[in-house]
Amino acid sequence: LVCKAVVKETHNSKTFVFEDSQSRCFDFKPGQYVTFKFEIDGKLCPRAYSICSTPTRPHNIQITVKRVPGGLVSNWLNDNMHPGM
Repeated sequence: LVCKAVVKETHNSKTFVFEDSQSRCFDFKPGQYVTFKFEIDGKLCPRAYSICSTPTRPHNIQITVKRVPGGLVSNWLNDNMHPGM
């Protein structure tokens, strides 16, 4: 997946828009989640996030992530993820 956009929602949360690098569509239903594997400081960190985008727009998946105290992945996403990654 490629990050296509980052939208600041509040002072401590952002929505991340991802597209498939091969332009494939996603097939998901409301309430489903996706598991991401992020490499942070050389360590693979899997995390599940609820999909917050509408299934009627299948060309991207969006997740909204809130910073949390001590949150390794959530804080890394809010601090580092940017379009093109």
